[in-house]
Amino acid sequence: MDKILNPLDFAELASDPSNPASGYIKVYAKGGNIYSLLTGGQKILLSSPYIALTFIFDEGGTVLTTGMKGGFYVPFGYQITQYTMASIDPLTISGSIVVDIWTDTYANFPPTVADTITASAKPTISSGTKTQGTVGTWSVDQAAGRWIYFNIDSVTAFKKVCLTLTCQKT
Repeated sequence: MDKILNPLDFAELASDPSNPASGYIKVYAKGGNIYSLLTGGQKILLSSPYIALTFIFDEGGTVLTTGMKGGFYVPFGYQITQYTMASIDPLTISGSIVVDIWTDTYANFPPTVADTITASAKPTISSGTKTQGTVGTWSVDQAAGRWIYFNIDSVTAFKKVCLTLTCQKT
């Protein structure tokens, strides 16, 4: 039979279960996530509370300029846990950039500098190629239905930069 006739309840496990018998897969919950375990011991993550919100700064091969670069609408609530930013142009060896992040409701579109969430701890690369950091002073809790926009405050040398916000859905 290839059907599940009833909903499944998963008990949270403290450790990974033993490998299933040949031809079977075990599905289990651990650490708030759902996994499958294959006969050979391969563990596959089926769910995660984390998502990545990514924005790429690119002005067609020229050095980036300051100012608002755009954004997108996020239909679900989330909490930002960290950021990662790097030059993704293979020809850029080193540069500097400071990015501000603005969010606002759908009704108040578009966000402005008054809607900053980064306080004084803006994502920054100083004479390097990458940075990663925590968001201690940011307004990290974002309700569903908000716009998120990205503004370059200052930049030198970079032609293409990727900024990723690691978030937990709420």
